Amino acid sequence: MTDLEQSTVAPRQTSLTRAAALVAAASAFAVTAGLLTGPIIARALAPEGRGALAAIVAPLGLIGLVAQFSASEFVSQHTARGRSTATTIGTVAPVMFAAAVVLAVACWPFAAVIADGNADVERYVELGLIALPFGLLVPVVTGIAIGQGRWTRAALASAIPPWAYAVVIVTLVSLGELTVGTAALATIGVTFAGGLAYVGLRPPPVRRLHFDRLLARAYVSYASRTTPGLIATLANVRLDQILMFGIVGPRELGLYVVAVTVAGISTVVVTPLASVTVPAVAVGEHSLIGRATRMSLAAAAVAVTAVALASYPMLRVLFGSEFTEAEPMLLILLAAQIPTVGTASLGYGLRTVGRPGLASAADFLALIITVPMLLLLLPVLGGEGAALTSLAAYSVTFAALCLLTSREIAVPVRELVVVRKEDLSMVRARAVDLMRARTSRWFAARRTSGGPDA
Repeated sequence: MTDLEQSTVAPRQTSLTRAAALVAAASAFAVTAGLLTGPIIARALAPEGRGALAAIVAPLGLIGLVAQFSASEFVSQHTARGRSTATTIGTVAPVMFAAAVVLAVACWPFAAVIADGNADVERYVELGLIALPFGLLVPVVTGIAIGQGRWTRAALASAIPPWAYAVVIVTLVSLGELTVGTAALATIGVTFAGGLAYVGLRPPPVRRLHFDRLLARAYVSYASRTTPGLIATLANVRLDQILMFGIVGPRELGLYVVAVTVAGISTVVVTPLASVTVPAVAVGEHSLIGRATRMSLAAAAVAVTAVALASYPMLRVLFGSEFTEAEPMLLILLAAQIPTVGTASLGYGLRTVGRPGLASAADFLALIITVPMLLLLLPVLGGEGAALTSLAAYSVTFAALCLLTSREIAVPVRELVVVRKEDLSMVRARAVDLMRARTSRWFAARRTSGGPDA
């Protein structure tokens, strides 16, 4: 039996608290890497160059996430229910690869449109499309790891790429070779780095990989219901940056990207926490959806307030005086982070209970708001118009998802948004238990090593 197949027989019972801690730690590492690379890139490229880089990265990021076709979620749910690893990989991976090739070919003509006459932007977008299908096995393996409760591996898979990117960026700037082009190549290259988290795990032998037509149909059905909503969600997140390059120019886009980066820092640790409930919700523990959402909202509110209070000095000290003009955009985007966190949590919940279409419907409602508002406000307000659009779209999505989730799992909306006393008691108790466990291990280690306590 291979390493990746072991837990399909006896799933690991990793506690939600430990899983949440691992995911939060991985996100914190990503934040730290972003705090290192963001200012370096901004100072090296200035607002204009930072905007040109965003014109490359934004569309590739959107297309790359769409190309996964919800594979990680689908695989984690079926793995948690006992599906064979060999069958899962042998079915989902080839379907996803073929769909990604088709998507890359379909998007190829749009590279010139996105570039708006900039040959460098067009060239690197095309290069990213070529590389796209080859980095998609990592989400499949990550889905298996989550379904098996291998949270350490899954957390590493999300933490390694930003740090690999940081190493490359620091190396480039020390050599005096950090340009829009080299930064774009680094972004494309690190999409493969997450696979390092699974080095040492033995995959199922190729001869044992099995294509299951029923599972393939189930995956296509699931992806067809989740992908439209994912496209809408990503369009709400990335469409502003894609449009800004041609409408307001690279400098305004550069300022806006820095505002987005700093705003995202406030909740990047919080947003992924709902993912740790997927295995439990998949087997019927629907009450966790409400707890995960209201706790995520509370944590996001605290984090957003802290970043807002430090917004101006952060921009000036980390990114330079040229980027302090981004503060109004940043404050608006920080307000938008709270409904964004709630949307992510409820979206996970609806998709896991088998209602991905409902999550997609809410995302499309937001997109209906996003497109006309961007076209109306970008030429007039620039980055601030884009930030206001994000706030409106995320708020509408969250409100819609609250109503839909409330009806689907039969709980009042209040249960999804208002923190309970027992939630705080649980966090306090878990923290005490964790401190006691760590203290016990420390003393045990001291006694074993023959220290003063022996």
